[in-house]
Amino acid sequence: MISAEDLIEEKTVLCGSSALSFAGLIMFNTTHYTLQTSEELLHNSELYFITLKYNQTIDYGYKVAPSKSNPMLLLPTKERALVECIKHLDWVDEGLLIEGLKNYIMQFWDEKELYEVAGHFGLDRGTLEYWLEEARNDYDD
Repeated sequence: MISAEDLIEEKTVLCGSSALSFAGLIMFNTTHYTLQTSEELLHNSELYFITLKYNQTIDYGYKVAPSKSNPMLLLPTKERALVECIKHLDWVDEGLLIEGLKNYIMQFWDEKELYEVAGHFGLDRGTLEYWLEEARNDYDD
């Protein structure tokens, strides 16, 4: 059976709900991958098991590790997955972002690392704090 990883032939970074899932922050069906593309014309394209999200400044080296089954697929750390979802809100459902943030706060909290990653990607402190507060005040449990 073909998987999304089998279709990846060029270096790319996982993003959106797929990144949150692979980082262990949410429970989500990972048979469909959301990947970054530097080709603007491909934004929101759906190809088999893959959705592409345009990012003109993909960072292929910061806070990523290659997938064991396909080294062309780069998996972001928990912090990078969250920061990129906040920076690109069209990449993820808001409910999944809140779930990922809540799980990060409860299980993996590393304030220094999270703010460092936010700084690297140009996510302002106020925006990050807004989403952290949204997650802390979410009482849907």
